[in-house]
Amino acid sequence: MNGDEAEKICKLGMEGMSTGEEIMILCIANVDFKCPHCGKKYDDRNEVYLKRINKNKRGYTWKYCENPKCRRNFGITGDMTGDTVSFKLKVTRKKI
Repeated sequence: MNGDEAEKICKLGMEGMSTGEEIMILCIANVDFKCPHCGKKYDDRNEVYLKRINKNKRGYTWKYCENPKCRRNFGITGDMTGDTVSFKLKVTRKKI
């Protein structure tokens, strides 16, 4: 579903409020995110990362950037509104 279709559904829902018809509330989360290092765009249309986030106890997952010039890893999580957020991971090394 694209933004235009979602807008049409929203308008139909508002019209339904005035006529007393049943209304369905549709929540659309932003599943697009960027690498915080280089800005390469990604999307999670198949909910691969969302499933990994929900499975993880810490509430985030990580991904390696596919840009050949970057190749850094970054974190992915969701905010309160359900949108996908990417962030830089702090790399720590254990002392032996």
